[in-house]
Amino acid sequence: MFSVAPHISWSDVEGELVLFDGRDQSYLGLNGSASTIWRGLAHGASIATLADELATTVSVARAVVIDDIVAFAEEAVAKGLLVTGPFAAPSGAILRPASA
Repeated sequence: MFSVAPHISWSDVEGELVLFDGRDQSYLGLNGSASTIWRGLAHGASIATLADELATTVSVARAVVIDDIVAFAEEAVAKGLLVTGPFAAPSGAILRPASA
């Protein structure tokens, strides 16, 4: 599970998300797909559930969508935008759901 880091605030701006990082007072804009992934993860959706929803919406194979979500989540965690919750892997690795 993921949650938004305490120093991050976010808002919808014309259908896309803008993140504000209080650590360095910077803004980051997310495109449509990234905005959808962010909203899902920020609201507690699992990677598997989010992949199921996105795969049908964008007509892309679920395995590809999982790869994209995991890459997004890893980068967001590395940049301190998202933090992992109590169900994260003990190593801090992001658990990848089965592609079936």
